[in-house]
Amino acid sequence: MAPNGNALLTRAQILEAAVDIIAENGLTALTAANLIKHAGISKGGLYHHFKQMDDVTLAALEVMVDRFIDLLDDATDDNLPDFLIRVESNLFDVQLQNRRLTRALYTFFEQVMFKPIYRHSISRLFATIRGLRRRQIMAARPDLEQQQVDRLLCLLETFTFGLLMRHHVDEKEMVTSEREHWTQFTEMLLSTVPAVSEAAVVQSTGDESAVISSAMACQA
Repeated sequence: MAPNGNALLTRAQILEAAVDIIAENGLTALTAANLIKHAGISKGGLYHHFKQMDDVTLAALEVMVDRFIDLLDDATDDNLPDFLIRVESNLFDVQLQNRRLTRALYTFFEQVMFKPIYRHSISRLFATIRGLRRRQIMAARPDLEQQQVDRLLCLLETFTFGLLMRHHVDEKEMVTSEREHWTQFTEMLLSTVPAVSEAAVVQSTGDESAVISSAMACQA
């Protein structure tokens, strides 16, 4: 039997309260007593929807992963500088503005090392972000080799997740310097990328005959 509207509403209410508790006081604060009080439900109501607290925690994590993925800008650009501007805008104007969500989500990053039950959800988050960024980088620079794309992905992923974490550790100090750090990072990142080859530029304009002529000249 499919759950009725009230049942779905109560379940969503429980998960929303769970996210609030985790965001404010960490994962250890997510107890049945705190959840019942925060959600305004009875003990029977809680265990009607979830057999145990681990089920609540895992379901709340899935909600957070889905919401974070929804925050990502999945549009593409035809060059790396514009792509990085897009990532910057999404990072500072969207992700960092959703402190409650990112703070609650980051609580699980340490726990996943000790509780494999969370590994699938966190791996899904990383894989989704990595897949999106890979597609965007390849759209911006289709001439790059796989190894070069992987290197850019590694640098970008490490910096953005590190910046989000530092923001929560020392928000007041970081707010004044985050943009400066990002500018320095993107300058460094772009300096590691080879210039667009002449052949790639010609190919992007659809002039295939020029590419062939260039290749034949190089072999001569």
